[in-house]
Amino acid sequence: MEDKDSAQAQMLSLAYLPPDGSRWRHYKGSTYKVVCTSLDEGSLIPLVTYRSERNGTRWTRPLDVFLEIMPSLGVPRFTRMMSKKTSPRK
Repeated sequence: MEDKDSAQAQMLSLAYLPPDGSRWRHYKGSTYKVVCTSLDEGSLIPLVTYRSERNGTRWTRPLDVFLEIMPSLGVPRFTRMMSKKTSPRK
């Protein structure tokens, strides 16, 4: 039963994948652009690959870490930067 629950949780998390090309601000201030999202072949854990807009370095993190609230600070690790083009309509 636990495997089924784990698989369902992972499938649910796929609904929250950041769109390719979306821009995000790290809690320390740097900005990044999502290159792509993927699944780890062995564990099927969703991953986010993103690139620094400052120096082009590429990083990969599990989705849950990318979207987590920093425990010691109570702020999101990354916050999506919305442009006029991507902002929800009011």
